[in-house]
Amino acid sequence: MRIFKTVAALGVIVAAGLASVASAKTDQYYYSVVFYSDATYTTVVGEYRQWCLGNTTIYTPLVTGQTSPYSTKEILGTCPGLGDW
Repeated sequence: MRIFKTVAALGVIVAAGLASVASAKTDQYYYSVVFYSDATYTTVVGEYRQWCLGNTTIYTPLVTGQTSPYSTKEILGTCPGLGDW
């Protein structure tokens, strides 16, 4: 009987978690991100540019080059929006 109560409690926790994920607001902006070699932000080492795919999904391609802790992020638009397809 104790196992059934535990399973039932886990079911309630999982269901609550799924409900909160479903209602969580997603980021509607898509960005251009540029990565730099150091804190001087002078040497570009990588970048990517997101876009709104089919006016419904934000598509993030692989990084060209490499990532680093030093980056800039510029908003390009919103999805849904005019899109960039």
